[in-house]
Amino acid sequence: MALNNMSTADKIALVAAIAAVISTAISLGAFYVAWLTRQDAQKKEKADSQPYFNWRDGNYSGMACEANFQNIGGEITEVSVRTESSDIGIAINPQNFIAKNGMGKVIFQKRSGPRSSPVPFIINCKTKLGESWEKAFRLEEWNSIKIIEA
Repeated sequence: MALNNMSTADKIALVAAIAAVISTAISLGAFYVAWLTRQDAQKKEKADSQPYFNWRDGNYSGMACEANFQNIGGEITEVSVRTESSDIGIAINPQNFIAKNGMGKVIFQKRSGPRSSPVPFIINCKTKLGESWEKAFRLEEWNSIKIIEA
């Protein structure tokens, strides 16, 4: 049907239908952009909630060492540490809460025999978003208290 043969009412209806299709396409595009923006915000929020350990100084005394750290990431709770090394005792302080920029320490205690290096260990915690988080590290050197990510 040619436009010249259409009634005015049919032409108005056709223009309204075209406008509705264009409006729907624009709305879907805006919805998609908003969805992408929200996804980016959620990724950033998750990344910002995770801890980041900046290993600092410490103390060494023969069979024990304390490795001090600063959490320059998000605040954490329910903090724990473990190692598979059966001849090493390990602990972390504090355990209940470490704020953003808060300080803490991991304590290594040799139970018997010569010190072994490296000592792998894992820190576990809950992030501000309530998600479980863990990271593997290694005590490379006891006397210099060198800690690296595993």
